[in-house]
Amino acid sequence: YNNNSIHELGDLVPSLTSLVVNPAAISWLDFSFNDINALDDSLLQFPNMTTLYLHGNQLMSLNEVKRLSGLPCLRTLTLHGNPLEALDGYRPFVLGTLPSLKQLDFSSVTKQDRADAENWKKLCSKKMKMSKKKKAAE
Repeated sequence: YNNNSIHELGDLVPSLTSLVVNPAAISWLDFSFNDINALDDSLLQFPNMTTLYLHGNQLMSLNEVKRLSGLPCLRTLTLHGNPLEALDGYRPFVLGTLPSLKQLDFSSVTKQDRADAENWKKLCSKKMKMSKKKKAAE
């Protein structure tokens, strides 16, 4: 499915069901170099997926990464070449959201990456608590 003009993944499950005997057994999908701008829950139909290539698309929000947290076996993910790659905290956010990853963007996840992700999560959590307190005070 790479190098096409796919814009959304909504029809993914019916298409794969017609091509594959057991779609739930799929462990690797390559949707690189398409025009995907959002992820949906259709990817969660592949609980055994270990590798997902999404590089070279149009994903703009880090919130899209949160949808992938429902893939417990995911170990390799590519997102480089998407607009979200340029956002502050991109790598620590992805690794903090998907702690089972061993590779991100064809680069091994290091101990330092893990530490940065943990610090990023703590910092973001602290900012959210402060923001909630501020709103409650208003």
